[in-house]
Amino acid sequence: MGNDSGLFQFTAGLYPERLAQLVITSCEAFENFPSGLPGRTVALAAKMPGGLNALIQPMRLRALRSLPMAFGWMAKRPLPDAVTDDWLRPAQT
Repeated sequence: MGNDSGLFQFTAGLYPERLAQLVITSCEAFENFPSGLPGRTVALAAKMPGGLNALIQPMRLRALRSLPMAFGWMAKRPLPDAVTDDWLRPAQT
């Protein structure tokens, strides 16, 4: 069962032999994706030329990643630096 941004559909396409059944439910609606403060920050940045790049580049500083408008409110505990490094590297290079 999945209720996220299509990752389960992607997984089903790559590894159909690992799934017996698949239930996909909606969890976000209309302009609320991604949700919360991080989502609104990304949506605003995406509307401005160069905004996403301006948002991603400061994330080179690991201390900024735990802010609420970054990854801070997206996880119960702090995320390992190696994980966020891997997430951000393609956009930063």
